[in-house]
Amino acid sequence: MFKRILKRWRWIVAGLVTLLVGVVVTGWLLFQHIPAWYRPVQVPPDELQHVRNDLVQTTDAFGAALNDAQGSFKFRLTQDQVNAWLSARESIDPKTHEWLPPTLSDPMILFEPGGVRVAATYADGDLRTVVSAKLTVTVDAAGIKAQLGDVAGGSLTMPDSFVQKGLRAFDRRVSPKLADAGVTTSGRQRLRLRDLADGVILPTTGKWLAGGQRFRVLGIAFEPGAVTFTIERLPYQSDHLLFP
Repeated sequence: MFKRILKRWRWIVAGLVTLLVGVVVTGWLLFQHIPAWYRPVQVPPDELQHVRNDLVQTTDAFGAALNDAQGSFKFRLTQDQVNAWLSARESIDPKTHEWLPPTLSDPMILFEPGGVRVAATYADGDLRTVVSAKLTVTVDAAGIKAQLGDVAGGSLTMPDSFVQKGLRAFDRRVSPKLADAGVTTSGRQRLRLRDLADGVILPTTGKWLAGGQRFRVLGIAFEPGAVTFTIERLPYQSDHLLFP
């Protein structure tokens, strides 16, 4: 009798161990899996000037539309444009080398309905995976609300406690740079990345640095591969600035 019970328990323990190993292996494979959508743009050297020109033409087009606006107007960006700018960022402005810590490379964005997904390759020693985060963005009378959605390593969604710890660490590197750029919440407080988990409210008004013209964001509409901003030109005497 005792031998039969012991034998059954051996099978139970063996089954549990097998299950545990399977879960660990599956989790590790999911963590290291490269999502099919992660295709960071690689700009060949002979096309860098074309990317620079596109960035200049796009900013000039926005400035011209803002100066000529008699009411509101729409301005559209594609993720292909933005990803090309990200890829060529260091040739456009060497200071952008400081944007990311050494463990992150090949950043890219993905415009999706309701928001934007940001991704990059994480490498530290023998560990290598793709980290990504979804940011939902809406606009209403209170301002532009940005809230962090899921954060993943490969195809494995990270637990909230792990995400919060990572955001606090990243905050120490990035938040001072955001403060230096004048990026604040609608309450004029310095934007902290850790606050994105609960959602932050950003001002809808700003000033176009190239010409000093002030504007208000009336709406942001995301679609697969593109985002469209609805912009309203403001009188020069408006006081509420995103970029003082």
